[in-house]
Amino acid sequence: MTTTPAAADGMDRGSIMDGYQAVAREGQRTSSFAVELVAQMWRDRLGYAIALTALYVAFLVGPLVNAKPDVTLVLSFLSDIGIYALLLLSLAAGVMLLRLGLVHHSQSPARDLAAMVGRFAIANGRGPALISAIFVQMGFSIAFAVLKAAIALLRPFTFDRAFSDMDRFLHFGVLPHDWLLPLFGSPTAILGLNVAYHVWFGLLLTSFFATGMMTGRLAVVRMQYMLAFLMLWFFGGFVIATLLSSAGPAFFERIGAGADYAPLMAHLQAVNAVVPVWALHGHEALWDGFVGLRDGFAGISAMPSMHIGTATLFALAGNAVNRRLGYVLWAYAGVIMVGSVVLAWHYAVDGYAAALLAIGLWKLAGRIARRMADRAS
Repeated sequence: MTTTPAAADGMDRGSIMDGYQAVAREGQRTSSFAVELVAQMWRDRLGYAIALTALYVAFLVGPLVNAKPDVTLVLSFLSDIGIYALLLLSLAAGVMLLRLGLVHHSQSPARDLAAMVGRFAIANGRGPALISAIFVQMGFSIAFAVLKAAIALLRPFTFDRAFSDMDRFLHFGVLPHDWLLPLFGSPTAILGLNVAYHVWFGLLLTSFFATGMMTGRLAVVRMQYMLAFLMLWFFGGFVIATLLSSAGPAFFERIGAGADYAPLMAHLQAVNAVVPVWALHGHEALWDGFVGLRDGFAGISAMPSMHIGTATLFALAGNAVNRRLGYVLWAYAGVIMVGSVVLAWHYAVDGYAAALLAIGLWKLAGRIARRMADRAS
């Protein structure tokens, strides 16, 4: 069967029109995504306000004390976000490709996967919600890199002896690590605590991605976590940390506060001969940065413990989503509490204060998030 020139011309015009329509649909989707992103950024305006406030304070404080951004912290944070996102996407893609090919017998698993990812990202505004959350956290992390480096310069370590004495008072005249070492002082236990401490950063990044994509009925939890996190790190990690400036047990003797923690440090060194105690390398990196022997790692601050405060937020957010998940994350927060003392990062009161602060800010953030949701509905 032959095709007449008129018919061929009609087919060409039809193909061109199909192309125009496809481009138009893609443009509409892009425009819709951009509009939703702007709308989401407006809904996140309090988060941006806290991040911008932190940036402004960092802009004012940095030159006054010649505090330079902890570049290593910022670059490590940003690179880890990228690497972590790539790993998560690769893992998810691998699982979905296998499922599409083996279970659903897809003829084109890669194309179907791309379509599924696109639908998931666009559905319920998850993509714009995640991008907006990442913008907030990136801006805040840049500010915090300056603020953390400025703490000891604004107020040199003052409260280490007081917090150590409080630990003794609260624990019946004994330093907390003396209670804990018989239970958690073995090489195996200390290695486990080290691993748990390192897992914390992975959970932090997971929390950014998981809560960042929460929309619909979980949108309030997303906003609550974002606000609680930002307030905890700004007010707890900078304002309170500056007012109650302290270095922590690992640096107790180095700042001239006494040799109270020398036995703990000696125990960690002995364990390090059996299994690697990564905390010791962290102590040295922070101290070298503090005294100017290496770039980055300039911020030393013990009170309140941001590890424990943030782990408490993990548990609170997890409980808001799923009670069983909350139980697991509360147990993890307890492990971090023990690890912070045994690994000489913190006084016990650092953790107690951080947990109480996190719970209070979580409740405050919840009220704010629910009020904003009510006004928007």
